Amino acid sequence: MQVVATDRRHECVTLHVEVSSRTLSDVIGVVTSRFEQATLGHATTFTLQR
Repeated sequence: MQVVATDRRHECVTLHVEVSSRTLSDVIGVVTSRFEQATLGHATTFTLQR
């Protein structure tokens, strides 16, 4: 997981998470368990074809 962008004006952080064979729900569960006081805004998923 890496921080892609921070926005101090809106107090938000954009994260980029790369995982293999996980659903979006699984990833959201892990991220929200690590950031207990965070609120999840927008989440998207995409697949890289190799």
